[in-house]
Amino acid sequence: MRLTRAFCSPVHLLGSWGVLSVVTAALGPSALVGREIEVAVLRRAVDEARAGTGGVVLVTGEAGIGKSRLVREAALYAREAGLTVLSGRAVPQGGAYRPLVDALLGQLRDATMSESPELRPFRSALSRLIPGWSGSEAATEPAVDSVVVLGEGLVRLLRRVGGDAGCLVVLDDLHWADADSLALLEFLAGAVGTSRILAVGAARTDERWHRDRLMLNENVLALALDRFGRDDIVGLISSRLRQEESLSPGFEELIVARSEGVPLVVEELLAGLVESGALTPVGSVQHLTAESGRLVPAGLAALVARRLGSLTEDQRKVVHAAAVLGREVDWALLPLVAALDEDSVLE
Repeated sequence: MRLTRAFCSPVHLLGSWGVLSVVTAALGPSALVGREIEVAVLRRAVDEARAGTGGVVLVTGEAGIGKSRLVREAALYAREAGLTVLSGRAVPQGGAYRPLVDALLGQLRDATMSESPELRPFRSALSRLIPGWSGSEAATEPAVDSVVVLGEGLVRLLRRVGGDAGCLVVLDDLHWADADSLALLEFLAGAVGTSRILAVGAARTDERWHRDRLMLNENVLALALDRFGRDDIVGLISSRLRQEESLSPGFEELIVARSEGVPLVVEELLAGLVESGALTPVGSVQHLTAESGRLVPAGLAALVARRLGSLTEDQRKVVHAAAVLGREVDWALLPLVAALDEDSVLE
């Protein structure tokens, strides 16, 4: 048995701590590169929602792969198309319905909407998402599944918010979402097919979360992001340099090899090279200095260190042993090098 390269990769260690960019202003504005197909899919979903066919899209991928950047592109397109955009995100230990509460509170601080005849019967249920909306209907609320009642109320609310143009709800970091939020999102997937409502969520696939029901739901469009190939990496580098600059072959090779196709790591490596002075301009071409081969960007190092700090002592022993053994780890050697039994290594 051989463990995958991702097991001991610095990219894997970013997982539980989000992404942190230290890319400097000198690199120029960020551009969305290498996601043309995914952008087209999301834009079509927005167009269909605006025309009256809603849905739920779940963007998935490992940490740093570009999920948040992609859903921001969808939000920008939706705003330009006239849709109302609500944005929220889940956080660790965020509590019930946290991403939805975050999305709704930013737009619905005025409680007068709760007096709408179509929403009034659902005020008590919706008060779980919007504080201040509770009403006298709590005692007469039908004795049915609470997700159904709250879900129907949410659909009616989003219809009212979106009006004739429609509504996009963006929910980021759903790998941290509670089970109730995911159940409500699953309800929306089956309820908004004839509405001008689109929900787009983003979640990591390298985290443990209750994603199976969403991933397998036939009403949810799953959009998985893969790592970049060489051409996309070079395109991303070019987009982050000044227009008049180009790359030396050594520059390309270093970034391609070290980033392993993860966009966040491409940008952090590039930022580290710029900030450290490892790039030497010769005319309009950026060349690498001799010291650049040992460069570890400060932002990337901080993320890995923070992730390692959250591990138990045995977990750190396993990671350190894997780092010593190299990119591909022989399972038979790992317990020996880590000085742990096989059960401890598996855990």
